[in-house]
Amino acid sequence: MKKNMSCSRSMCMLIAGVLLAVVLLVVPQVYAFNFEDFQWGAAYDQVKEQLGNKGKNILSSSGTSTLVYSDSILEEPCMVTLMFTPLTKVLASVEIFWNKNYMGEDVKELLRRKYGDPYQPNLFIDEYYWQGASEYDALVLEYGYVGTKLSYYGGAYQQRYEEETRELIDVEIDRF
Repeated sequence: MKKNMSCSRSMCMLIAGVLLAVVLLVVPQVYAFNFEDFQWGAAYDQVKEQLGNKGKNILSSSGTSTLVYSDSILEEPCMVTLMFTPLTKVLASVEIFWNKNYMGEDVKELLRRKYGDPYQPNLFIDEYYWQGASEYDALVLEYGYVGTKLSYYGGAYQQRYEEETRELIDVEIDRF
């Protein structure tokens, strides 16, 4: 009888292991926010080449820290800014800006259907947050008089962006 118990215990351990693997591999993908087919952590040159392959005309670049191009999303013209970490030069965040403030409600409804209800810290300001798997994995939608801005933050790569920025600031402070 003990032999059967150990056999079923090992089966339970196997099932638990498989379930844990599924949770670790699938759940982060479900909650990771992605913009188009860009991969968080992709190298600057790789993303620049990917834009060229898509026929996107880069309007501006700031060294290897940003790439800006125009696009049409939700049938409205917009500017897309891809931001890279300052030292390791990998994709960390994306900002989309429409010159039209009325886009905010349409984008909010689309995101609400896809990700659920957002968090709104101030009821008097049109600023909405969708939280992903970590505090650095998020979508932020802001709109008002000037226009509509949607920001994608790439989890660990956004965290790296902030750490590298602090490192650069510390180096500059030490120079004085």
